[in-house]
Amino acid sequence: MTSEKFKELFRLDIKQFTEEKMNLTYLNWAQAVRLAKEHDPDFTYKFVENAAGGYEFPGGTGWLVKTECTFKGLTLPMTLAIMGLKNESKKIVDARDIADSLVRCLVKNIAVVSGIGLALYAKEDIEQFVAKTEEDEVRDNIQELLNNHKTVEAFGDEYKACIKEFGIPSKLTDISKLRAFYDRVVSKARELKLI
Repeated sequence: MTSEKFKELFRLDIKQFTEEKMNLTYLNWAQAVRLAKEHDPDFTYKFVENAAGGYEFPGGTGWLVKTECTFKGLTLPMTLAIMGLKNESKKIVDARDIADSLVRCLVKNIAVVSGIGLALYAKEDIEQFVAKTEEDEVRDNIQELLNNHKTVEAFGDEYKACIKEFGIPSKLTDISKLRAFYDRVVSKARELKLI
């Protein structure tokens, strides 16, 4: 998988598929599998069994579960502690603890191998990964142009005239006005040999 594809999936808007539990946001395991399959029809996963045919492994002061996912030809294993409601490592586990931990481990594995949902583990705000609108992109281009030259004054009265005619870029919602604003600022920057 290319780094561009990974970045695209990292930024994938998953907010509608997340759930809240005890002040934690998580991606539903079934949705994680569905999204992985949508982006790679050959996606596979497995829950790793121990020698006795169970799914729990001893792990220091508690128990672990293991999964393995193959996405876009890349196979990665994942391990996760079996945890209680307060995210503490459990020393005594039952079938429900194991089953819950296996699907948590699977979601984490999908995130690491594909990027889908990884922003949740990075503790980053999902809102910033929602696809940008065309208006957002033009606003960003205007801001980048201004930031590159450290000062609005570099564009002289042209920038002020654009604000007077079209409005402040951050508040504009009309894409045609945003484009006209950007085109005028770029034209002035070229005239001043700033770009």
